[in-house]
Amino acid sequence: MAGKPLADCPNCSQLAANTYDDLMDGSRPHDAIVALLGFPPPGGAGTVCCPTCGTLYEFEYDCGFMEHDISLRRISPTEAGAPIDVERCTAELAHANADTRDYAALCLASHHVARDDHGAVIELLRHDDATVKIRSIVTVIYSKCDVRPYLAAFIELLFDADPSVRGNAARIAHYHMAVLRECRAEILDGLKRQAGDGPLPPDAASLLADLR
Repeated sequence: MAGKPLADCPNCSQLAANTYDDLMDGSRPHDAIVALLGFPPPGGAGTVCCPTCGTLYEFEYDCGFMEHDISLRRISPTEAGAPIDVERCTAELAHANADTRDYAALCLASHHVARDDHGAVIELLRHDDATVKIRSIVTVIYSKCDVRPYLAAFIELLFDADPSVRGNAARIAHYHMAVLRECRAEILDGLKRQAGDGPLPPDAASLLADLR
């Protein structure tokens, strides 16, 4: 991961975390896609690294009968089997640009989850910035890791002031309900402590109902 932050890259700053271009009308892909993949892009699927900022993408290009499109998804160095610059990513968690913070959080969360570095993952889940929290939440939920070490942090997130953080944290129930049911007593106790004498937020109340 070498180069400037994503926000300062003339290519990646023009792309979303997930980018799709429909080319059935004969149009060219977005200029930023052409800069990364060339034109025409290589057929099939693969990964590409931006030479300017080091951002990694998984891409898929389909050109055939009744289909002509291209999609890119930002991926972490861990997903790509590439080295990560932890120091750079940690610094970019404080960047003014939300996309830069989001990608830094993806890189760090994927790295720490893969290494079972529970303390580092929990720090990201408890970060002050909502963008960092949400990306870390989603990374943990969609990974194949054991979520038990993170349950206390997820309970806290269900009470977060930001509704987007709360809503994303609640998605753990859709992907890891079997584990949540195994840890039912721990979760119920955590929800009770977190709520104190106040009411449960809707997302926490929904999780409670699912566990009963």
